[in-house]
Amino acid sequence: ASTRHPRGLRARPQQQRCLCCASMATRHSGLQRQVLALYREALRKARRKDPDSVETVRAAFRRSQDVPKKDFRTIEFLLRQGERRVKMLDDPDVRGVKVFRVRRGGA
Repeated sequence: ASTRHPRGLRARPQQQRCLCCASMATRHSGLQRQVLALYREALRKARRKDPDSVETVRAAFRRSQDVPKKDFRTIEFLLRQGERRVKMLDDPDVRGVKVFRVRRGGA
């Protein structure tokens, strides 16, 4: 069911624009949908706890951005880890999100 262009050219059927990455995409895989759902939930909960925590959440997801799409084991590990951290935000004693890095090697 293609539509006619005013100049007589055939237009492609409308593709849905992906809201998360602002690109033309047809569908996300199940794993991608899980990651996006976790990202949205983490942002929502971090914003409720402490607005400054939003940047920490974004930075945590950016650090994992370079994981290859086919590395399912690592992606699933990071998903479970993220789900545990998001669940921790439900605790009333938790005030915000802060990430620290352990230095490897020397002192």
